[in-house]
Amino acid sequence: MKYYCPTHGDLLCGDCIVKNNHTCKMEVIADVSKGYGNSTEFKQHEVKLNTITDKISKTKHDIDLTAVSIDEAKKQSVKQVRKFQAELINTINKMSDEVTTDIEAKAQTTHAILSNLKTTSKTGELEVHSMTNVIKNCKGNDVLLFIATHRTKDIAKNVSNKIDEVENALERVPTYKFSENVQTKALLQNSAGIGHYKQTLPSGAHTGKHGKLN
Repeated sequence: MKYYCPTHGDLLCGDCIVKNNHTCKMEVIADVSKGYGNSTEFKQHEVKLNTITDKISKTKHDIDLTAVSIDEAKKQSVKQVRKFQAELINTINKMSDEVTTDIEAKAQTTHAILSNLKTTSKTGELEVHSMTNVIKNCKGNDVLLFIATHRTKDIAKNVSNKIDEVENALERVPTYKFSENVQTKALLQNSAGIGHYKQTLPSGAHTGKHGKLN
């Protein structure tokens, strides 16, 4: 490189000038470069290079800060997800316990009703068995049979009425069946999931003008 074209800013050799038919006025580099180390152009260029170097250094620093910010956001988000997960599980467990307790209480009440009905039925069965034995022992003696029959008529009627009451009560014994909550089931089937990891700001907004976290 021996020549410099001030018009285009090109550095050229003799062959390039001849081959490309340059018509611009050329300057000899050896002449125009004298004292160039102290020239304004060189000093401005040197300042520019230093500025670019500082800019690169700041950019690298900002990249590192952004990486730290992203990792911190990831850490906090995972923590939030786990916390929300625990809250959901605890809430579901609490609701499940409430329903289970209600099921047990209703079942216990129903069994108490059935137990009373069964006791009444058993008492009626014993009374009928007793009357049957009395009648059986009086057979062959019409007088005793007549007396026994009339004495047990009211008892038999009372027993029959009690059994009717037991049958009616049995028909009214409540039965239960678990039914899933429609809203809760829809939440479980929601394809949107429990949340999203969304972008809030451009990555550059995480750092300030001087590379400090805001």
